[in-house]
Amino acid sequence: MNKLKVFTRYLRAKVRDIKFYYFSSLYSRKSKPNTINQVKAKKIALLRWDGKIGDMIMTCHFIKLIENNDPSLEITVFSSSALAD
Repeated sequence: MNKLKVFTRYLRAKVRDIKFYYFSSLYSRKSKPNTINQVKAKKIALLRWDGKIGDMIMTCHFIKLIENNDPSLEITVFSSSALAD
């Protein structure tokens, strides 16, 4: 039983370390290299066919971030008729 406790604690510690590394890299404030060549990108099309209002609200925030980064981009959103309004 003692070996099982030690092994379980070891696994929990490893999972905790992995989660910490993942979220710290995800929300890091350090500048990350830009992987999109902004000179060539002129238009962006977003597809939202799932019909979930919460996902569409998050997509609207994403669109605002894109517009703030480069206002010259043309953004087109394709969605279901329920989310059109």
